[in-house]
Amino acid sequence: MANNNLTNAKSAKNDEFYTQYVDIQKRLRRILFNLTHATVALAFDHLSRICGSGRA
Repeated sequence: MANNNLTNAKSAKNDEFYTQYVDIQKRLRRILFNLTHATVALAFDHLSRICGSGRA
């Protein structure tokens, strides 16, 4: 019975398990906009921990 419900939902494609491609595009655009206009604060105590010895 449960499998029947999933099969019907899959064939109808109008239930909560399916997200429209347009909705995904809109969400990704908002995320990309927020990331491009974001300030990222990094907490570290010494540059050599990130860049190695600090020598090129």
